[in-house]
Amino acid sequence: MSEGAWQEFLARVAASGGIGTGPNLKRQWQKVTVKADKLGWAWPSYETIMREFKRLPVEEQRVLLRG
Repeated sequence: MSEGAWQEFLARVAASGGIGTGPNLKRQWQKVTVKADKLGWAWPSYETIMREFKRLPVEEQRVLLRG
């Protein structure tokens, strides 16, 4: 997984979490997938990304999800 793609995903989750509706993780993954294809980033399946996301500390997950 490209570090740039992972950081893009986290930034998108954080930005969407701050709008009050909560992020749609699948939608953010899809948006990064499109960008990754254009930039040649390695970007794994949604299931792999969710495993990585769940490995983050719980407090970091909360901050990302709630903005």
